[in-house]
Amino acid sequence: MKIILTFVLMISWWTVYSQKNQTSSLELTYPEHIRYKTIEVLSWGGKLLNAITTNSAKGKVQLTFNIDSDIFAIYFGGNSTGRNDTLYFMTGKEKIMSIELPDSFSLREPGLMKISGLYNFEVLYQEYRNWLDSAGSYFNSLVASGQKKSNEREDFLLTSEFDFVKSNRNNPYMPDLFSMIVLNRPFSSITYAIADSFYLSELEPYISASTTKDWVESKIAVLKNGPFEGNSCPSFATKTLDGKKMSKESLAGKNVLWVFWASWCQPCMKELPVLKQLGDDFEKKGLKIIGVSLDWDSTQMIKAMTRFKIEWPQVFNDKELLKTFRINPIPALIFVNADGKVVYNSYYRVSEPDDFSVLTSIIRKEIRARSLRN
Repeated sequence: MKIILTFVLMISWWTVYSQKNQTSSLELTYPEHIRYKTIEVLSWGGKLLNAITTNSAKGKVQLTFNIDSDIFAIYFGGNSTGRNDTLYFMTGKEKIMSIELPDSFSLREPGLMKISGLYNFEVLYQEYRNWLDSAGSYFNSLVASGQKKSNEREDFLLTSEFDFVKSNRNNPYMPDLFSMIVLNRPFSSITYAIADSFYLSELEPYISASTTKDWVESKIAVLKNGPFEGNSCPSFATKTLDGKKMSKESLAGKNVLWVFWASWCQPCMKELPVLKQLGDDFEKKGLKIIGVSLDWDSTQMIKAMTRFKIEWPQVFNDKELLKTFRINPIPALIFVNADGKVVYNSYYRVSEPDDFSVLTSIIRKEIRARSLRN
C-alpha cells in the first residue's frame, strides 16, 4: 500500500547545533528538466550558500557546496522567489556528501532520493519501515506457530512502533515521525489515551523546545474526536454534489453508512455492487448511505455512479471531511448509528471476513434497535 507523505518538518531544534569543526563537500544532482525554478542550499542559521562548482552533462545538473554546519537545508521553489518545499539534513562523518534527485517527485517519496554521507528524515522513515516490516514478519511466524492470533496483529505492530520510537527518541526527527507517521498509520488501532500516555512518559521528556511539544500535542489532540468505534461521530459540515448542505446535526437520529471511494480505486469499484445491494436491502428500512468520492474529476465519479446505478448522495473530494474522518487509504466504510456513535470502522476490521457479513449484521441490529425505540 502506497503512503503519500507530506512532510512539514519542525525546525525548533535548528539552533541547538553549533558550527562543525571541519567543512564537508556536498554534491547535489538533479535533472535539468526538474520543475523547480529555485534551488537553494542554506547552512546553520539560514545562511545562503553559493555553489562553488556547477556542471551539466547527460541531462543532469551537479552543484557542489561547502557545508560548515551540522545541519543544512535545501529549499525548492516553484518560481524565482517562492520556497515551496524544504528538506533538512544532518551531516555525517563523511567529508564528501551527495544527494541525487531522480525527478521532482523524489522530494515527497522516501526511497527515491539517493543520499550518501548524511542523514535526513527519509533515512529515519526507511529505518522505521524496515523495523515495521521485520515486526510484521515475526508476527506472521508467531501466528504460524500458534503463539498469536491473526486479529492481534495491529496491537502487536503498535507496540513495535512504540519500541522504535523509544529506541530513537534522541533523534531530532522523531517528533515528526511520531506525529505524522505513527499517529496516522493506516489501520492503526492507536487512540488518544494510548498516544497521550506514551508521549508523556516516553517522548515528551526528550523534547526540549516548547514549540515542538505544542506541535506534537496538537497532533495527538486530533485523536480525541477521531472516528473510533465507540466514539461519537466527529463534527463536520459539507455539501453534496447537488449543493445540499450536510452536517452532524442534520443527520442526527439516522443510521448512516459513509462510503469513501474513487472511480480509479479498483477495490472500491469491486465493492460498489455489494454496497448497492446493501442499500437496496436496507435504505427503505432507515439506512442512509452517503458516498464521499476522492476522484479528481467529478465526471469520472458520475460515470461510475451511472454504471452501477448508484443514487445515494455524493460528496465530491472534500479534503476537510476526509481529514475529519481520518481517511487513509480507501476504500473505507464508517457506520454511525442513530445515537451518533461510530459502531463500525473498516480500518479496524481488517482481520474479519471481507464479505460484508459483519457490517450487514451490525446494520440490521441498529435498524432493529431504532424501530423498537420508535
